[in-house]
Amino acid sequence: MIDNLTASQMLIPMALCLGFLGAALIIFLHNMLLKPLLLQRRLNSLGARGPSYKFFFGNTLEMKKLRQASMAKPMSGLSHDIYPRLQPHLSAWTKTYGRNFTFWFGPRPFLVLSEPNLVKEVAADREKAYRKVELFRWRNSRVQCALISRKQKTQSQRNRQISAADIGVVDLID
Repeated sequence: MIDNLTASQMLIPMALCLGFLGAALIIFLHNMLLKPLLLQRRLNSLGARGPSYKFFFGNTLEMKKLRQASMAKPMSGLSHDIYPRLQPHLSAWTKTYGRNFTFWFGPRPFLVLSEPNLVKEVAADREKAYRKVELFRWRNSRVQCALISRKQKTQSQRNRQISAADIGVVDLID
């Protein structure tokens, strides 16, 4: 049956396959390269600086390297300051770019807020303009009670203190 097909009859399915592959490649490059680079330029113009976007992986490879370097060496002495060891990328980028910055998890940008006023503004967002990322899953559990003194009696007082202590991370793409 294949022997009976002419060259022009075989050319049509091959052209369709190449067309679909070309369209898929264009969509892939748009979503993984062009869109993040344009978004990074826009965020930089708005003052939300951070490590630059790397194709396909974002900053995940840099995060992995910093984490491995942090875990490779032992902690010096007894210290309760474990944040730079557990989240070395966030600690390093806070020192480099300031308290508010963006980083890339693949092609998705995340805005890290550590200024209390901005965290309160995002937390009190009534229009749901910001999509919040839940970093600390234990936040609403009983563990939070151990973090707060027993003098505070109401749940709202506990929640206010926990909210002010958190670092807000906002996902910038819906």
